[in-house]
Amino acid sequence: MLRFMALGPLELIVLSFPAARLNDGVLATPQPMDALEAEPAGAMALATIRDRADRFLGVRRDGPELDKLAAEIVSAADPGGGRAATLVAWLMTGAASRRTESRGGHFRVDHPAPDPAWAVRQVVDHRGWSTLASPAPV
Repeated sequence: MLRFMALGPLELIVLSFPAARLNDGVLATPQPMDALEAEPAGAMALATIRDRADRFLGVRRDGPELDKLAAEIVSAADPGGGRAATLVAWLMTGAASRRTESRGGHFRVDHPAPDPAWAVRQVVDHRGWSTLASPAPV
């Protein structure tokens, strides 16, 4: 079963491993290149997550803003917050921060041009961050 989480008007996360392989066949599991940062211990209120995602994880992105958002997420401690949504926002922020280029519908203020080295898909699991080559256009 696929589950979707909408964090903002332009962001949709697919929460299913098989969905990541849809139409690509079976992909080899890559070895992680970078370790994960310490995950947030607490949670953020859902309204706060939605606000931050709309402001910082939309079409226009900026490295220093992403760094501030990551720090805010990691230090979140709202007892009534959404733990799963906090983790998804943390992963999205990490992925956006790592991708130091502008590509597709996202524009990085601090990296305005596409970078051919980033013509890959980012993958994250419990072991860390890695990349997969994007399939060739048909």
